[in-house]
Amino acid sequence: MYQRGQHVMRVDGPSYSTQTISSGNTGKTEARESSESNVVREEGAPGAQGPDSTSRFDDAPAAHRERLLPPPPPPPPAPAPEPWPVPEKNLKRGDSGEEVKLLQDALVELGYLTHEQVATGPGLFGPQTEAALEKFQGDRGLTAHGRYEPATREALSKSLAGSERTGGKTQQPSMSAEAAFITQFTSEYNPDGPRGSTNCGPASLAMSLAYTGHMPPGLTKEQQVDHARALMSPRRASEFTEVTASDGTRVPLLDRDHELTGGTMVSDGIQGAGLTSRYGQGWESLDQQLAAGNPVIANGATNTDWRAQFPERMGRGDIGHLNAILAKTPDGKYLVADPLHTGGPVAMTRQQLSVFFSPTGGQPSFNALQGASRGAGTGATAGASAGASAGSTVARLLDEAAARVPPFKPEPFTLPAMGVGVANVAG
Repeated sequence: MYQRGQHVMRVDGPSYSTQTISSGNTGKTEARESSESNVVREEGAPGAQGPDSTSRFDDAPAAHRERLLPPPPPPPPAPAPEPWPVPEKNLKRGDSGEEVKLLQDALVELGYLTHEQVATGPGLFGPQTEAALEKFQGDRGLTAHGRYEPATREALSKSLAGSERTGGKTQQPSMSAEAAFITQFTSEYNPDGPRGSTNCGPASLAMSLAYTGHMPPGLTKEQQVDHARALMSPRRASEFTEVTASDGTRVPLLDRDHELTGGTMVSDGIQGAGLTSRYGQGWESLDQQLAAGNPVIANGATNTDWRAQFPERMGRGDIGHLNAILAKTPDGKYLVADPLHTGGPVAMTRQQLSVFFSPTGGQPSFNALQGASRGAGTGATAGASAGASAGSTVARLLDEAAARVPPFKPEPFTLPAMGVGVANVAG
């Protein structure tokens, strides 16, 4: 989280009544977020001093939306899914028929089309289907020509192999959003958390992984945050510590609560969990990812209007921020998990959520956890083993894995210059 000018941000858990804010351990650093590469750089600058370095909560505002209640227990496991059918013949723009509809259904399942887009031309290979197929081909390292041919057929079959047939619905989450929720500071949602941190990025990634079953089992909330930070920092394996998950796997941790999330860290963390990081912009792209069961880590900022929407306490201050958007609810709202909120996840309309994206004109900007909807499987194993040894062998393996991933595409938008604030609980 970030502090603008002399304005400060403070948060607390429900058991504390007094909060203070500092701009770091020295009080003399300010951060600026690059407008081109999203890299956070620290620069020497006066920190907040005197009365302006403390803040208090306003009285909790009236709830503007419902709190989410835990869902009922999940149904019994479904029988093993049948293979997803794919078209057998070659297809191109201008074709029509049942084979095209099969292709469209497969692209919906993988998050490249929405049901609404298909409804405008079911069975018609038009520009939207062509564009979606080009995106799929590019993501799989194929020539993005937009034609359905043997190489694309094989890649599509492999991509669908782990997907459950659920009658057009995405796979159910591994746990409720309430159970997955984590604050970036000490609270009922993170009892072992730090008094203050800049953990909005790691906490958001940890919630997304836990929600979809890609978090090693048996970790405390704070261990989940530290594991997410380790995944986000693959080239710092020599600094990792380890714990053993309840399934016996060794899990790397990186306890750096006051370090910023910048550069490619979000993308690295998603990839470190065995998933694909896909940068997206706009509501249509966001809805496609959520429809496919893929949570996203959203880039935005908090302000008075944003904080006023939450049913329980949020801190003061205008700050750049990251949070998790886990899914859409049955009535079409967005399931938002903001690690600064003391009251857990909330459901928001598009208009309400657009307030968070004020730096980008109300349009979403995010990194999606593509492939998260497939369940834990190899993803949790990859995440647990990514830093199993802190030696040079692991660092080498991580570098080799990173080399196989397409280069990160910098976010093409400009964020305002902001400082860095750390939320602390007074003793």
